[in-house]
Amino acid sequence: IEEENEEELLRIAREEWGLADGTAEAVANTKLPDGFGALSKKALDKIIPHLREGKSYTEATQMAGYHHSQLDDGEILDKLPYYGIPLERRVGFGTGDPEDSDEERYGRIANPTVHIGLNQLRQVVNSLICSYGHPEETVIEFARELKQSKEKRQEIQKEQSQRQKKNDVRREELQKLFGNDEPGDGLLKMRLWEELGEAVHDRRCVYTGKQIGIERLFSSEVEVEHILPFRRTLDNSFANKTVSYRRANREKGNRSPYEAFHTKPEWDAILRRAESLPPNKKWRFAEDAMERFDSEEAFLDRQLVETQYLSRAAKEYLGKICDPKKVWVIPGRLTSMLRGKWGFNSLLDSSNNFKNRDDHRHHAIDAFVVAVTSRSLLQRIAGAADAQVERDRLIEDMPPPYPRFDRADMERRLKRIIVSHRPDHGINGKFLDETAYGPINDPPKWNEHNLAYRKPLESLNANEIERIRDPNLRQEIKERTDIYQSEKNGLQRALKEISEQRGVRRIRLTKIQRPAHIILHGAQRQFEKAYLDAGNHHIDILDNGEKGWFGVGVSMLEACSDLGVEPWRKDHPNARLVMRIHKGDMLRLEDKEGIERIYVVKRLNIATNLFVLSEQSESGNLQKRHDNKDDPFRWLFLSFSKMKELKCRRVSVDFLGRLHDPYPGTDVKYAPASR
Repeated sequence: IEEENEEELLRIAREEWGLADGTAEAVANTKLPDGFGALSKKALDKIIPHLREGKSYTEATQMAGYHHSQLDDGEILDKLPYYGIPLERRVGFGTGDPEDSDEERYGRIANPTVHIGLNQLRQVVNSLICSYGHPEETVIEFARELKQSKEKRQEIQKEQSQRQKKNDVRREELQKLFGNDEPGDGLLKMRLWEELGEAVHDRRCVYTGKQIGIERLFSSEVEVEHILPFRRTLDNSFANKTVSYRRANREKGNRSPYEAFHTKPEWDAILRRAESLPPNKKWRFAEDAMERFDSEEAFLDRQLVETQYLSRAAKEYLGKICDPKKVWVIPGRLTSMLRGKWGFNSLLDSSNNFKNRDDHRHHAIDAFVVAVTSRSLLQRIAGAADAQVERDRLIEDMPPPYPRFDRADMERRLKRIIVSHRPDHGINGKFLDETAYGPINDPPKWNEHNLAYRKPLESLNANEIERIRDPNLRQEIKERTDIYQSEKNGLQRALKEISEQRGVRRIRLTKIQRPAHIILHGAQRQFEKAYLDAGNHHIDILDNGEKGWFGVGVSMLEACSDLGVEPWRKDHPNARLVMRIHKGDMLRLEDKEGIERIYVVKRLNIATNLFVLSEQSESGNLQKRHDNKDDPFRWLFLSFSKMKELKCRRVSVDFLGRLHDPYPGTDVKYAPASR
């Protein structure tokens, strides 16, 4: 279901499932549904007829004789179990095998953000129960607006009515084509198909330009495609989908449209066809689409949708350790209004009274506001939703959260907060970098580089020209770029001219790097390919006596193949392991003034023998903040050799924010000899 690469799917079918070639190809060509529902066939037979009549899911389940509130059995558990047990109707199918892990046995929610969020919620709530007992009341901040005005409700109802009418037309068309055997993704495909052009004859695959008729739309040749790759973005929204020919989707693979096609002659035509798409899809064809997707604004938009779903699931989930009637929610908009009224925003940034999202502790402030917001206050403000002036007056007249509230005391408590970060100790990810290099066994005198690889000529940058392997082409490009060096885009102009005149699209570059692995291939295994490690799984900090501390990187492949054995033992038999550090771990060290601070490891950089750290409360796009001269945030670059001098040691923070230092004080303690 999850494999998008056809060649890999065929390999799995042949080698792991033992299928013959013809059967394997039939499996690869099988059309699979977009999603699954945790409902039995008996329930679906009752519910689907009402859905076909245009009823909402809630209405359809009630008309079929089901009601979600009937799922609440009133039992209060000692602690939260795995979320898939009480939220069975929200998860995908599990194996049902008691021998499997809970996640495999009961299934999981497909959205990874919600899956991780509910698992972390379980850990936090169960820790609270162990320390303080069961809660009397639970309040959740919901990611939704306050009660909407009459005009806004009418606008939404109008939009919903228009969408319903369009869906009715689409259903009639599907009924003519398929009768009662309408495909599960029929409506989705119809909507995406209509976006390709006003006239039916103008609806073409964005990538190939080939026309898509309605008969071909529902054939195995055409499929729903994620514009920006789902594996890298986890964006399964309608805004990230279109319909395309299956062949083009396979060629595109796990890449953005720009990454896959910008070096091809048809790229300009692809961009012209993309112009007809809605604005929320058109930008995904730009060169910076992946960077824009990862920007803070796009991230917040995605988070809003995920948080809304997570909030609903959390409310139902927490009803297992607290009376469900005492689990209630307040809208995030109200939290924001009260936070501003009470002057809490300036607790983290005295320069303004706006929420400072660059500091993780703003979540603690929100939690405090949520905790002191009563139901009566929520009802009063929500009731004033149709009168903005009345709502503003209610907020303006709001007294402090409780009679003897001391804002200065809250500020002192905020300064003592240590944020709990989730370290990445798992053994999952790429073993090797995707680029295949050709080993250079006899490098020429002018160049000691030992690896070669290909790259599109027009995508070269100025620093790569000296690494062009062909000396004649290298000299020609240098001379041509010298001619246009005064122009703004002189390099791109020179490269484009040479590519068109010489018919060269890709060239060989060289580099110096130790290959991690050499693979033999070819009929007689006479050819070599070199692959580099994809990155470090962790770094071991070692003490070599008088020479001091130093670090050794352990790759993901080594971490998987050498479990329990330090791969550096043969090179450093007398060294002692001081600590093992992964990305996301927390380090305690002294600054220049002798003040101890807690930092989070953000990057492992064995090439420069250092860690890249940020203080534990810092948030936001840290690299962007570091590059901004007006932002006080800067990375801390911690070299391995300086760690002993700064009395560095690895610490942890539990789910309740309590610091655990296994080696308090300044004396160095050594980690066990192995994992």
